[in-house]
Amino acid sequence: MTAGLKITQTNDVLRIGISVPDRRNALSRAMLREIRSTVDQSRDAHAVLLTGNHETFSAGADLHELTGTAADATFDDTLTAACEAIRATPVPVIAAIEGACIGAAVELALSCDMTIGGESAWLRVPAIRLGLLYNPRGIERFHRRLDRATISRLLLFGLRCTASEAVRAGLLAEVVSTGTALARAEQLAAELPPAPRPALAHTKELLAALDEGRFDESHWQAIRTGLLESPERTSALAQARQPSEAAGQ
Repeated sequence: MTAGLKITQTNDVLRIGISVPDRRNALSRAMLREIRSTVDQSRDAHAVLLTGNHETFSAGADLHELTGTAADATFDDTLTAACEAIRATPVPVIAAIEGACIGAAVELALSCDMTIGGESAWLRVPAIRLGLLYNPRGIERFHRRLDRATISRLLLFGLRCTASEAVRAGLLAEVVSTGTALARAEQLAAELPPAPRPALAHTKELLAALDEGRFDESHWQAIRTGLLESPERTSALAQARQPSEAAGQ
């Protein structure tokens, strides 16, 4: 296991904890490569939780690895690969954010399917303060996800976005009491229905396609037709018809 990451699995929930306390959980290339590899191999998990230990999500790129030369672009490539792995896995990925979430960590968190923040959470992308044009591919993702005012706030002015501001802007899906973001993420993971994997995987894949402007209705209708007649759906329907104490809730 790469130094700086703590990876555990309990009850089919995979937890990836960023843990570099002396560098505020800064992300190295090796850590991003292991995040990618771990997520790629998580397809049998019920959910993946991404969090930061020591009351901080992550201070972003490990500046000790950067040189101030064109070679730093390889960090962008490594980050992009980790983000794409998160989006591509058929398993729901939830980010639990406490404290600082800066730069590359913002892009990593926004690649997740759900972002939960404690009230102490804050997000910032200070690339221009370092004389840097943020990775254009990352900016393009921000542009698809966020309104222009929020993008300007983050990228042009490098301003801090508090948890309450972030949830209004769509950077966070939900804000909870400080120190409880991971507990809330664990609760969401536990409450995920035992959905047939093909349905869950295709739904996530379709959402990603829509994000990227790749929507072919005939393709997706064909997939839906196949799922309508699948053994997994037949089994799920039979189970759903069984009497339950939770019926009607």
